[in-house]
Amino acid sequence: MAGTILSQGPVASFQVGTSSVVPFQIDGKISEKNGNQLVRHRRPYRRGAKLDGTGELERVWTFRAMFSNRVFEPGLSTARAQYPFVLRELVAACRASVFETGTLVLPTVGSVRARCEGCERTDDGSAELDTGYLDLTFVEDNEESAATVAFRAPSVRATTVALSEQTRFSESRVGALDSDSISLTEAASEIEALLLAPGRSLADLQSKATANRRAIQRVTKAQESLARTLGLDHDEPRGSELWRQLARLQDLQARAAEEKFSSRPRVKAFVIDVDRTSLFEISARFKQDCGELLDLNSERVKDPFDLTRGQVIRVFETAPA
Repeated sequence: MAGTILSQGPVASFQVGTSSVVPFQIDGKISEKNGNQLVRHRRPYRRGAKLDGTGELERVWTFRAMFSNRVFEPGLSTARAQYPFVLRELVAACRASVFETGTLVLPTVGSVRARCEGCERTDDGSAELDTGYLDLTFVEDNEESAATVAFRAPSVRATTVALSEQTRFSESRVGALDSDSISLTEAASEIEALLLAPGRSLADLQSKATANRRAIQRVTKAQESLARTLGLDHDEPRGSELWRQLARLQDLQARAAEEKFSSRPRVKAFVIDVDRTSLFEISARFKQDCGELLDLNSERVKDPFDLTRGQVIRVFETAPA
């Protein structure tokens, strides 16, 4: 590639983790494959398909790396012989990339995060002395964190209504609708409204979520009993789609109160240590917002102007920002 535009780019190299960078020279062309994720929706009696784009495919690079003790390219290390030592180092780095993403540098695209998908070594001593080749395939890695994405808990306010509608659809499909299940979507909408509304008490949200969870439990028990009697699709509840959706909906709404105050500091119990006081005096004492404390203690404080010694209330561990 001497004298070409590619020769003006960086020297090709690959590095995995804390190991040393392995520079190498490319023999011939570099192929890059791009694409889009297209979902095809075919309709009867109509030519073609409706296409929905769901993002880009990963980029894939294929090329041949050459390791020769008789050909030198500026930027390559002269401390070690290209063949066989540097060749062995690149093979080791490619094998290590099975478990860890590495940094691939190509003169066409610069630095990218990728893993080696394929590595084929060729040694032909009869044709070229002290020369070896590696045919390589690298795949781009977006390094999306499984810990923060795949296992991130779904938001209650964003998913409770949609999940309740999916649950009702599954129930109607197996003939399991009853009076409790019909009200699931309505109750989910009320919970969503309480989560979005400012200044609403924690007690309202907890009572609504508790009532709805009990309704879900009644639906589950009723359908399990009916399925055992009639042999319906709900007969194996732990393996059915409906049972899983009911369990997810119940767990989701159990976190409603926690999500309501997720943007606020952690809460702790406080025992009133004076004969008489009010929630407003407690607010001034701890330098916390009185409205927040009213929401936090609405179910346990009947009169915020009359608190007596020994009464337990909730306060924030630190003052809200």
